[in-house]
Amino acid sequence: MGMDNELAPAMDKACLGSFDRRPTKGGALCTIADSDKAEALPIIARLVEMGFTVQATNGTARALRQAGISVT
Repeated sequence: MGMDNELAPAMDKACLGSFDRRPTKGGALCTIADSDKAEALPIIARLVEMGFTVQATNGTARALRQAGISVT
């Protein structure tokens, strides 16, 4: 887990433990509790803007689509 006020530095911190650098492509599997969806949506939208694909469970995918976020 990486923490920062911005997504990219947080990802850098999180990935340093597993990788040499932050990935610049790939995908994220998202399953978000209903109570956390409002907070998670902008973060997931930013991942899509950064070029990542998003896969999600049914409920999370429905919330992402309703927010206009591309998901498979």
